[in-house]
Amino acid sequence: MEREPHDNPPEDPGNGFEVHGPHVAPAQPNCEPLLWLVPVPRADRTRVRQHTCECRATIYELCQAGGLRFVRRTVRGPDGTRVHETERLLSARADRLWLRLLLGQAR
Repeated sequence: MEREPHDNPPEDPGNGFEVHGPHVAPAQPNCEPLLWLVPVPRADRTRVRQHTCECRATIYELCQAGGLRFVRRTVRGPDGTRVHETERLLSARADRLWLRLLLGQAR
């Protein structure tokens, strides 16, 4: 049986597919400002469902914990690393937020 690209785990560099995430589009005019909160541990485990490319100083992760999703923003700079998160959201709403973030419609 032939495997499709999505059948191979993205962390497997031997599969011949790129392993980095997408780049975030530049912020569009009138993009939605997001409320970024200080992270508070609320669950034993957090699963990173998607992430942006780590080639930039700011990376984003779509996370899931305790049945809810949120976006984590990590900013790496000369003064260290700062991490913030959005509020916890139902999956459908978080997925729409993630798409708007990738398209530059939210920051």
